[in-house]
Amino acid sequence: QFVIEGSTAPAQAEEFLGAVATLLRQHAAGGIDAVGLERARRQLTVRALRGLEQPSRRLEAAAQDLFTLGRLRDTPQWLAQLQAVTAADVGAVFARLLGPQHPAAIALAGSVPARLRERAATLFD
Repeated sequence: QFVIEGSTAPAQAEEFLGAVATLLRQHAAGGIDAVGLERARRQLTVRALRGLEQPSRRLEAAAQDLFTLGRLRDTPQWLAQLQAVTAADVGAVFARLLGPQHPAAIALAGSVPARLRERAATLFD
């Protein structure tokens, strides 16, 4: 599951959607820089370690591991796997997400002009 959430005024919505589509395509084409990759690793590490402080988050993480892997992972193993991810790995995942086997679903809420809904439907074709 991959979700991007955004909130903007209707006047900026088309620009926002276009920027998101451009970034996703750049990542799929291998446009992942070392600084951005390291920042993402640090953000995920902090999020994971902070989540361990909350029992409900630990239970949720354990349930996700059981459902997706059939076993529980320990924290050092998960962190080592995170550190081993390369820019090429990330690019390959984005390419797969944007491939024809995984059509994007876009949900727009609020005061959205009809032309923006039409544009959003064609962004990932």
